[in-house]
Amino acid sequence: MGGLLAFKVAARAVLELGAELISSDEIAIYELVKNAFDAQSPTVEVIFKIRMRRTEYEALSAPFTEPVYEDENGDEREPTPAEMQEASAEFIEARDGIAEQLRRKRLRRTSRLLSESDDCEEARSVLRRAYNRLATITVRDTGDGMNERVLRDAFLTIGTPYRLRERRRRGAQRDTRAPLGEKGVGRLSAMRLGSMLEVTTGTLADETWNRLRIDWNRFALEDDTLVGDVPVEPFKGTAKEGDEKGTTLVISGLEADWTKEKLERIAVQEFSRISDPFLPKSRTFPLNIKFNGEEIKMRRLSSELFKHAHGVCSGKLRLINGVPRFEAGFEYRLYGERSSFEKGPDELRDAITESVPPSALRTLGEIDFRFYWFNRQLLKAIDGIGTVTDVRKLVNSWSGGLMIYRDGFRVNPYGGPGDDWLALNRQAFRSSGYLLNSDQIIGRIQISSDGNPKLVDQTNREGLRDNFEFQALKNLLHQFITVDLKRYIDRINDEYSGLKSIDFKAVDKNVASYERRVEENIANLKKEFPGQLDTLVRIQDSFRSMRHAYTQARDTVQRSEEHVQRLMDLAGVGLLVEVVAHELARATKHTLDLVTSARRRVGDTTLERTFNSVEGQLTTIERRLRVLDPLSVSGRQRKTSFDLVEVIRDVFVGREEDLSRAEISWSIDAPSRVQITAVKGMLYQTIENLVSNSMHWLSRAREESPGLKAKIRVEVSPEHGGSFRFTDNGPGISATLAEAVFEAFFTTRGESGRGLGLYIARTNARHHGGDIRLVGLSDIHPDRFNTFEVRMSADEHD
Repeated sequence: MGGLLAFKVAARAVLELGAELISSDEIAIYELVKNAFDAQSPTVEVIFKIRMRRTEYEALSAPFTEPVYEDENGDEREPTPAEMQEASAEFIEARDGIAEQLRRKRLRRTSRLLSESDDCEEARSVLRRAYNRLATITVRDTGDGMNERVLRDAFLTIGTPYRLRERRRRGAQRDTRAPLGEKGVGRLSAMRLGSMLEVTTGTLADETWNRLRIDWNRFALEDDTLVGDVPVEPFKGTAKEGDEKGTTLVISGLEADWTKEKLERIAVQEFSRISDPFLPKSRTFPLNIKFNGEEIKMRRLSSELFKHAHGVCSGKLRLINGVPRFEAGFEYRLYGERSSFEKGPDELRDAITESVPPSALRTLGEIDFRFYWFNRQLLKAIDGIGTVTDVRKLVNSWSGGLMIYRDGFRVNPYGGPGDDWLALNRQAFRSSGYLLNSDQIIGRIQISSDGNPKLVDQTNREGLRDNFEFQALKNLLHQFITVDLKRYIDRINDEYSGLKSIDFKAVDKNVASYERRVEENIANLKKEFPGQLDTLVRIQDSFRSMRHAYTQARDTVQRSEEHVQRLMDLAGVGLLVEVVAHELARATKHTLDLVTSARRRVGDTTLERTFNSVEGQLTTIERRLRVLDPLSVSGRQRKTSFDLVEVIRDVFVGREEDLSRAEISWSIDAPSRVQITAVKGMLYQTIENLVSNSMHWLSRAREESPGLKAKIRVEVSPEHGGSFRFTDNGPGISATLAEAVFEAFFTTRGESGRGLGLYIARTNARHHGGDIRLVGLSDIHPDRFNTFEVRMSADEHD
């Protein structure tokens, strides 16, 4: 048997790593600044000395390319004496001309050396050495520095866990900063910037500076040389003076064309965002940048700008006894309004979507966020900033959505120019007039290495790894901003400028889809059951009538906004038509499935059971249509005398199959009859909404606790003109949202909720002089409500 096998890394792989892992010059500099921060340096200097630009160097070097001579077959050949004489003359002419250019640029030494060169290779070498000397980037800090052992064992080890061990070591120490680096690849940033690197470093204990020179071109080998076979050896430098310490990196052989204008643009767009701009200046990490001795200004966020924001939002995700809780507050300064938002584990489960496991909310860790919202159409001049144009420029330079900061340092590229990681602009495109797009928002999210260990940088530094925790963060904030906050802002805007029309597009789309399925299924049932033709025709005609009534009602609403009550009534009809259309589609499909199944079996007993089931399906459809009849526009205007208990029972019996499939039991505790006088359709609608909400949240609760015995209980009383209490053992409603849930368009069900059901229920109750409210904090979940009380009269509450 042979010896153990192990991976071998070719020398050229180092260059591949540098090219692939560091995607831009800005990111490369950012990584080197992070290294200074991790070294506990109080500040860092980045000094650009550019006396010869990359494009200029390439233009000067271009004439010194050795000519290649080929024969008639295209193969290389030796030049003839005449060709050699011609090439020599061309070389001397180019050499002397370029030497004169350098002399005029006051680069006399380089000009002299070039004039003394004898061939193209020597001339290129002279220019390369000059370029390396005349174009450099220096990164200097006064941090802890590295002794010779660390320089050799840590700095020269790509992928070293040195910083990770440092983080753990410092974790228990006070007054120290948590290291930002942990992958051990940040030093490859120097390779991205230039082909040559010189390191000068030392600790307080060192008597001399420790030096290191790396020519990255030495790794560009086309043979099988291994990375460990390319010698890179630290050596002793000059003696240190006093208590000097720190690290200086000098990068030469620059790959990019650097100008003052380019650096100023990057400083404003990127370097200004490196440290958390929302923190006081005393708590940010100072970054000083110079270009040819001139300081490059970076733009800071002005607190005056924040004072003039039209809205301010702050929030947090916390784990309380291991249970995730989300809280946020929004101050709508434009109208002097405030609101708070809260989500418990069940609401959060809806917010992060079914594709993300609920456990991700716990492993995500705690987060804090804050952002300022600006209605760009209302921007004004601000003292201390300038004119409207100046204010708009400042908003433009900082807007972009929510930036992410880990331990005070930015995680690229979130919230930067052109980045829309929360998909706010896609929502804005769909919603005309939507004011919460990324161009309107300046804000940030705070995370930490210790508190959010699952939010880890991609190795290429282009964002966080796309795991469940990051998906949970994205989905939660997207849902909060585009649904919860948007609905609140829309509602306040409506209160100050008039109620907007209900958007029926989503309902229309769903109803049309269900209608096609119903028509198709009933057509097939007619072929299979000609004896039931009359019943099927009645069902089909009833559904078409209700569909026509809904269409007329919707058109009426869109033509008139004069009667808000009618608006809400018709919206409620639309929602219920959608529910019943879905039930019709499901029931008829189930009937067809039973017929198909029966055809495979010929036993009389089997056929009898099948047709009994078919009869049950048809009965279900008719019962659902009986519930719909009082909901018609004309039916909703008539008060009649009827039994409250019977109406409640009708709704539950009509939903019995749905409840059974969801494994939800129900019970009604009531006298034999409770006679009331009311609009029956309104009462049907209220009960339907309560049942629908309970089914949703009980299903969510069963996902979290599969052993839960889900149940709904209704207690009916003749008091208060007829009343009932509706209770389920689901997650309940937070006490802080006890009134908010009855507001139009408020929902905790994510994008699937419309936020109209409970608003319509309260409108219906108050139409009769009664009300609906949440009562009695639950024994099931402390500080939450699980019971709705509906009263049909204006009696005072207990």
